[in-house]
Amino acid sequence: MHKVWKMIDPGRVVLTIFGFQAMLGLLVHSIVLGADPNWPDDGSAPISSPSEMLSELDPKNQSERLAR
Repeated sequence: MHKVWKMIDPGRVVLTIFGFQAMLGLLVHSIVLGADPNWPDDGSAPISSPSEMLSELDPKNQSERLAR
């Protein structure tokens, strides 16, 4: 592995990785900030309690949930 670092300048590699990560971060942030801020609003009622959340996961209620 040490021979690879003799061929490639470690400083340039670190700066390249840093630049790539910064550009990727800016891209992701711009996509998220440009998206619709109400993306969770799909028309379904929000879950208000833990018991309601557990009833949503109950297999017995699958047909009831699909009927909504």
